[in-house]
Amino acid sequence: MRVQVMSHQVPDTIERKLLIHAPIERVFQAVREDLLGKTVGNLAPDSHVHFDFGEWGRTSVHVIAYEPPTYVAYRWVPGNIFEGDIYAKGSTLVEFRLQEVEGGTEFHLRESGFASLPTEMFKDAMENN
Repeated sequence: MRVQVMSHQVPDTIERKLLIHAPIERVFQAVREDLLGKTVGNLAPDSHVHFDFGEWGRTSVHVIAYEPPTYVAYRWVPGNIFEGDIYAKGSTLVEFRLQEVEGGTEFHLRESGFASLPTEMFKDAMENN
């Protein structure tokens, strides 16, 4: 999908799919521990938590869905570490979907909402994804 913003075409969504040769529980554990960082707060729908990435810092997120081991969705400020009200700054929706398939687990990452970001955030967000 492409959205036209101020007469320029910009991508709204970034998606990646991979086949990982491992059981779904192991892939979900890797998502939970490696991609989400250490969670400060309760990973439950409609909760506001922080993902702690150690030396890189903490970032605020709003958990939309948490359904182990198949689905995680949250909103955050893309591009940089950010603590505060993500809705006041501009945010994207990140979704991790996992599905058991023959030979392992299909990993699907989707981040959407880039076209709705303030102009000054858009370039930085796209460069960091």
